[in-house]
Amino acid sequence: MGTRGLTVVRKGGENKIAQYGQWDHYPSGQGVDILQFISSKDNLTRLKDRLDKCSFVDDEYVNKTISKFADNENGWLTMEQGDRFSRAYPELSRDTGGKILEVVANSYYDMKLVDNSSFAHDSLFCEGVYKVDFDTREFWAQYGD
Repeated sequence: MGTRGLTVVRKGGENKIAQYGQWDHYPSGQGVDILQFISSKDNLTRLKDRLDKCSFVDDEYVNKTISKFADNENGWLTMEQGDRFSRAYPELSRDTGGKILEVVANSYYDMKLVDNSSFAHDSLFCEGVYKVDFDTREFWAQYGD
């Protein structure tokens, strides 16, 4: 279901991940998936170790990456092209949502991410925020009002 939200990971006093997600950002959706992932000490260790390989990129980087998949001048992707893009670059896809934790934890290369942290303040469209904070050793969720 199109329930938009944000998955945030903090370490060293700054956001390392601020991933927008288009789908299932309600507690029984992304909330449960994220909680299950972070319930594993091994997952948390791998995620924490790989956060220093994460950096935020600008819109130009994202647009150039997306354009590699478009075969038209306007840059719009068909459903098939969008699916190929999401599989090739899950770290840039709105479809990844909370699975970004798994993507980063299982990566061995530098992760280029989009900083969507401002979406947390969108009171109309942001329907859930999940945050893993390695500094305070907390996981919290905010859903709805």
